[in-house]
Amino acid sequence: MHYWDETNILLFLVQVALLLGLARGLGEVFRRWGQPSITAEILVGVVLGPTVLGRVAPGFHAMLFPDDVTQQTMLDTVAWLGILFFLLKTGLETSLVTALRQGPPGAGDRLERSGPADGRGLPAGVVSARPVPLPGAHAGGSRGHATAHPAGYRLPHDVAPNA
Repeated sequence: MHYWDETNILLFLVQVALLLGLARGLGEVFRRWGQPSITAEILVGVVLGPTVLGRVAPGFHAMLFPDDVTQQTMLDTVAWLGILFFLLKTGLETSLVTALRQGPPGAGDRLERSGPADGRGLPAGVVSARPVPLPGAHAGGSRGHATAHPAGYRLPHDVAPNA
């Protein structure tokens, strides 16, 4: 069992303040430039993550986001709660009448399943040498499709003139 102490809570508050502060601040800058603020929020996540900060300043990244299970669990819990509330808000704002007029459920998924989910038609350098089973490829594509929904939902709200 992992227990919290004051250093875990302080570091957690610093992480949340840094992530939210930079995302909000850069989002306002992007909004003034006429760009959606979600672009800035994604950019902050990439820059503070292991992709950029972890390679440029690995010591600072390890200090800010340590490999401690307790610390990761605290940040992951808040992230999952944010995703849950975001999906709840998306569901509450979805117009069922408009959704039903768009066509039968899963009409867009049929095209996904019939496409090159297993890599057929892609250049040989793009596809791995080991074949991917179709259910696994479809599951990966579905996860990628599902993670695009937050951006697809936020973009119209971010670029609306009265937002």
